[in-house]
Amino acid sequence: MVAQGYMQPIDWEGNLSRLYFDLAGNPTIEVLRSLLTLTTPDHILYGSDYPYLPDAVLKANLQRLR
Repeated sequence: MVAQGYMQPIDWEGNLSRLYFDLAGNPTIEVLRSLLTLTTPDHILYGSDYPYLPDAVLKANLQRLR
């Protein structure tokens, strides 16, 4: 449809650069490394899933991610 002039080309990189990613639950270092290939650290958020995750697990996750 782009070739026929019915729509504009999609700017995939531009669209991805505006997304924010949430590390809810129990994220692993592999997940974080993968995300860093797609985005910058300022677009990665830590959603703790509080109050469903115990405090001790939340603290351990934060320490591990630092």
